Amino acid sequence: MTASTPDWAALYLTYRQVMWRVAVRILRPAGHMDLVDDAVMQAMQSLLSAHPPPDVRNPEALLVTVTRRRAFDLLRKPDVRFHATQELHMEDVPDVDADIADDAEHRLDRERLGRQAVAELANLPALQQAVIRKVIMEEQEAKQVAIEIGLSPARISQVRKAALMALRQRLKHRPTA
Repeated sequence: MTASTPDWAALYLTYRQVMWRVAVRILRPAGHMDLVDDAVMQAMQSLLSAHPPPDVRNPEALLVTVTRRRAFDLLRKPDVRFHATQELHMEDVPDVDADIADDAEHRLDRERLGRQAVAELANLPALQQAVIRKVIMEEQEAKQVAIEIGLSPARISQVRKAALMALRQRLKHRPTA
């Protein structure tokens, strides 16, 4: 994905469940679960037809924000009637922003931890490094890695487990940056 042209298809596939949940939280209280897919699709259509800023650092936040706005737009349409037994008030709508902030904070923590794990990987023995890179980072099957390295799949599993335990220990004792 480049800064000027995001890969919208990949972003949609990655974040469609998040987008769908945001739309559900807004539309369900009004009794309009039938409009959830419309809100998500309209969000994607508006992103495809518009030109978002090229310096978007968090595409998930952009997709969530646009989905949220489209869901509210659908509720504001004059031809949309509330199916719920009570009127929808904006204070009754769940605070999606709080969930987004929690998700973003969790994601940033995981990214930081991932960077630290990659840095600590260099301190492991060469065999453990190779197994972690191939099995976890490159997502190769243990059977294939075993053939490449010349060990049994069971031994690859043992090396992987030992390497992960060593990384966990190193990360526990590493000062947070």
